[in-house]
Amino acid sequence: MSHLHQANVRRGTDGLVNAVTLEDRLLQHLSSGHVASAARLIDTHRHVATRSFFSSAITSCTTRKMHSSAVWLIQQMERFGYPISIAEFNHGLNSFMSMGNVEGAKSFWRCTVQDRLRPDGASFTIFIQGCSEAGIASDAEEFLLQMITEGALCKHFAYAAVINAFAKIPDVDSAQVWFDRAGAERVQDTHAYNAMISALAKAERSDEAESWFRRMREAGIRPDIKTFNILMHARAKLGHCQQAEFWMAEAVRANCKPNRISYCTLMDCCSKAGEMERTVHWLNKLGDQGFRPSLYCYNTILHACACNGDEESALHWFQLISAKGFQPNVISFNCMIRACVQAGRPQLALKWGQLLSRSGLHPDGVTESLLESARGALSDDKPPGEDRMKLAEGPATQGTLPSEDLIAHLQQLFGDKVVVAEDHVKIRL
Repeated sequence: MSHLHQANVRRGTDGLVNAVTLEDRLLQHLSSGHVASAARLIDTHRHVATRSFFSSAITSCTTRKMHSSAVWLIQQMERFGYPISIAEFNHGLNSFMSMGNVEGAKSFWRCTVQDRLRPDGASFTIFIQGCSEAGIASDAEEFLLQMITEGALCKHFAYAAVINAFAKIPDVDSAQVWFDRAGAERVQDTHAYNAMISALAKAERSDEAESWFRRMREAGIRPDIKTFNILMHARAKLGHCQQAEFWMAEAVRANCKPNRISYCTLMDCCSKAGEMERTVHWLNKLGDQGFRPSLYCYNTILHACACNGDEESALHWFQLISAKGFQPNVISFNCMIRACVQAGRPQLALKWGQLLSRSGLHPDGVTESLLESARGALSDDKPPGEDRMKLAEGPATQGTLPSEDLIAHLQQLFGDKVVVAEDHVKIRL
């Protein structure tokens, strides 16, 4: 039973119903963005808006990830003259950090601490982790030092967060300083090692990252799937597909179940290397493990087709995007344009550029660069009017069709060259 319910039970059943009903109505107003109505509501029912009521509503907002509403309720709580407890303070910090508002969290910290509220270990950890996620290593370090100075309970999460903050820069030397300090405090764990390995991976020092993995095992620290994902990503960044796949096998051997990130990392690596079959292999593995492929996954396949200049396979996978219920985005179209440019078919590339615009999407810098290459190739090659297109048939997408909107756009561009069969679409040029 919550503090709110306990308090109202003592006041009787009517109080319980009124308080619960008020909280429900208040959350409805706030979730709809009707802040003024929410303010009028609690002003009208001031007798019900007790300190326990605010505490319960703030907790509910945080649980529902209504972070701006949680901050607003803390402000209303102060307006009503209720002092903020450490619980509300930590909810407020968490809300500011979840919104990425580090400066707001700093201001909230300063104002509240001036009112003689003493932050606890959780307060410091929330702040340090928020700074780490925002990549503000200096603030994360400053508050960990303050945490140590004030004698607050330092848990391993705080050290790992500071190491991770320096990993993002990446500042390997500073990361190691804090890793060693964590060792002195006997709080080196999986999180600390992962942060250190990540620092080296981001600095593209994959050999050293792998050396730290061995050091981790020698220290008796058990890796988790995040450890292996970091090592896979380190090799993927360098285009080392076989080594990346090795770390996937090691994860399975260590009984660490690969997650969506694991499979997407390998797909991305193989795609950038133009290894179409391996990219599709890992897409299939993703599906076999119960993960639904996302638009990102299909774009990764498209990228592999584009790298190889295989516009026929690219069309097949582009059709599949719509058939699977996704809307192609700018990246999808860029891959189609790139595939045509790579295949030496600039006129078709320009038509895909037109289709992108007709689809209501806005070309980005990559689009413009690819279309400029297509226009340059068109003017440098054969004279205008000469048929430069060979017969192109996109492989059938068995059992699935693109959306009606996509078919309409293709017909606008290619006219009667678009052949819509019972279970697939082809473009004959």
